[in-house]
Amino acid sequence: MKTKKNSRKSSTNPYIFGANLENESVNQHPWKLSRDESILNMLKSENFNNSADIGVNDMFYTKKLKSFTNYNVYGVDIVFPEESTIKDGIICLNDINKLPDDELDCLVMMDV
Repeated sequence: MKTKKNSRKSSTNPYIFGANLENESVNQHPWKLSRDESILNMLKSENFNNSADIGVNDMFYTKKLKSFTNYNVYGVDIVFPEESTIKDGIICLNDINKLPDDELDCLVMMDV
């Protein structure tokens, strides 16, 4: 019996795994929306320049973070390619060690 491989798990394409496909409608879980309302709304009052989201999953929180961060937002997840990419203005890295030293004002780990 053949089993179907889940290509989503094995993909390293940030445009497929860990990020919504263009025009894809996604319903978010109430727990996720609750964390957005409580934690990220609290962070909005800060004046962050450079921020990072570790373990971005579907980039829901990363995109929210981008909306109120003044400069660079980094998304770190092991599914991203070896070379950094940029998606929706977010710098996508595959290793936390690739983050710039002494540059981050905020580090978020919502989907870890």
